[in-house]
Amino acid sequence: MSQYNDIRNTINRTAGFTLEQKRTLRELARTALGDSPAAANQAAASLQAAAGAYKVAIEEKGDLVYTRILVDLTGLNSGGAGDVIGVDASTDSAAIFHVTEAECGTVIGGRLFTYETPLTGDDDIDVVLSATGTTAEDAAPTSGTTVVNSGNIAAGDTDNFTAFDMAKPYIYLVGATGADATYTAGIVEIELVGYRA
Repeated sequence: MSQYNDIRNTINRTAGFTLEQKRTLRELARTALGDSPAAANQAAASLQAAAGAYKVAIEEKGDLVYTRILVDLTGLNSGGAGDVIGVDASTDSAAIFHVTEAECGTVIGGRLFTYETPLTGDDDIDVVLSATGTTAEDAAPTSGTTVVNSGNIAAGDTDNFTAFDMAKPYIYLVGATGADATYTAGIVEIELVGYRA
């Protein structure tokens, strides 16, 4: 999305447009260039390949920015209690997303939706933010802050973030109870809400 960001910044700096005209131009540019974030913001290729599905979309409505990260947990592994969910025995990062202001705006909150109940792996899934994007599966996030402490999740659940810290931009799914197993089902989506300055 760097091309879109360049265009957006040019629109924002250009005098002579009303606020509404700038919003319209930004939306036209995003529609033309697509709404998938840069590869550097997305999960590692190994996690994307192992998961049943991994999809990301960013949508702007006026000055608000909505980022959605959908993960089918099937094929991923939960390890020890408080450890990151990811590719079993992999040393690759298990962060599911890297939030940047350029892509997501200034994020003020979020929520975890559960579309399908997790099976076999740990169903007590928390969302943890970290300043470090290198934590692999079966390790605890470095300097982690838990923003969703869900208890056992099931289809239809919505769990709101307690806060969001742009200084901890890496998002991890964490198994709280330590059920070390590979998921056979489970679909979750994280939605972030941000704004453009």
